[in-house]
Amino acid sequence: MKGLILKDLLNLKGNVKFILLFIIMFGFMSSLGDGNVNNFIGVIIVLCTTMIVSTFSYDDLNKWDSYVLTMPINRNDIVLSKYLTMLIFSFTGVLVSLIVSVTIGYFKNTLILNETLLINALILSISVCFGSLILPLIYKFGTERARLSIILCFLVPTLALLVFKSILENISSPISIEIILNTLVYSLPFVAILLFVISYFISSKIYSKKEV
Repeated sequence: MKGLILKDLLNLKGNVKFILLFIIMFGFMSSLGDGNVNNFIGVIIVLCTTMIVSTFSYDDLNKWDSYVLTMPINRNDIVLSKYLTMLIFSFTGVLVSLIVSVTIGYFKNTLILNETLLINALILSISVCFGSLILPLIYKFGTERARLSIILCFLVPTLALLVFKSILENISSPISIEIILNTLVYSLPFVAILLFVISYFISSKIYSKKEV
């Protein structure tokens, strides 16, 4: 298990350095105005998800499945290693985001720690949700054929949230909207955990039928 995770991390070593640098630079650029770095949340989500997709691209390029499936390794462990790698990417991205947010907020006197922690927890939950949605698609269709589905996994929930927010603003009072949004935010981590577990079992079932 550790070897499988280490393999993915080593394959993306160069990418990780570039992406971490990009996140830090983008965070500082986003803070040049009022010190608010919350607008690069989407960047964290996209980058974390892109990282796990890239591991599959490397596997396809090197014919990894043809090799690993001939070894005495449990297929569920192979799938689980991908999910754990996704969590590593997500936690790393959120950790960098938290450091950037706290640093900028501290020096610009705009730091609200509770809000910053909540936003970063939200980033992590959304990142895990997106990753959990796309991994079964990749196992089912492969990285190339799943690209459109991956894009839709980003666009459809985003558009749905925007429409939902617009409807709420038209039919509800500001207090009601705040209560509903707070409920959604605080329930999201539980949704992410549930989606992660369900996604893992779906991917395991798909991969168990994969032929060498």
